[in-house]
Amino acid sequence: ECELFAQSALDEVMLAQPVEDEEAALRILDVVDLGDCHERHPLSLSGGQKQRVVCGIRNLPDATGASRGRWCRCR
Repeated sequence: ECELFAQSALDEVMLAQPVEDEEAALRILDVVDLGDCHERHPLSLSGGQKQRVVCGIRNLPDATGASRGRWCRCR
């Protein structure tokens, strides 16, 4: 089970970024097919959608610019 705490899927991604960038966060949600869910509260997402949010977060670059991990399977 994914533990998400922010008020929206977009906020979850933005909180995980080294520097908050809404445009980049929206692109990440688009990559994991959740662009249309960016305003939804994480508790309203299905289990698979929550996992995809986490997949997107996991693959954000860290403060050094390196990816935090390989792309995980989201579907």
